[in-house]
Amino acid sequence: MQLRTRYAFRELNLHNLITEVDTENEASKKALERNGYRTVGTRREQSFREGKWRDRWLGEVLRDDWEKTQA
Repeated sequence: MQLRTRYAFRELNLHNLITEVDTENEASKKALERNGYRTVGTRREQSFREGKWRDRWLGEVLRDDWEKTQA
């Protein structure tokens, strides 16, 4: 997550990154949050897997916010 975020901001010069993961995938969500992503919402019942509708967690990080954490 850290390498991907650094590449997007430093090499691709992007301003904002948006991502989503299944709400049940706590490990990925926590890894994203450790790299500056913040919750912006939940997409309810966005995927159907194993006979059940699943929600998706939405997160984003702004370049300015991320840069402040890169001392």
